[in-house]
Amino acid sequence: MLVNGCMRDVAELAQCDVGIFALASNPMPTNRQNLGVRDVPVCIGGYWIYPGDWLYADADGVVVSRQPIHIQQ
Repeated sequence: MLVNGCMRDVAELAQCDVGIFALASNPMPTNRQNLGVRDVPVCIGGYWIYPGDWLYADADGVVVSRQPIHIQQ
């Protein structure tokens, strides 16, 4: 999951089986408005990410690819 903003409950989220990468953490709760869309292009840091793109992440950052990346071992 790529979050273009802050997240909270970092210790709890670290226990999830899904990778999560956010700009920062913040202990303050958000003002939920129950709004949102899915399967639409988004622009993060000047780079467009489209539905179907592949995101690869580790502790150092995120790579976005139009095709799956096959790593030979």
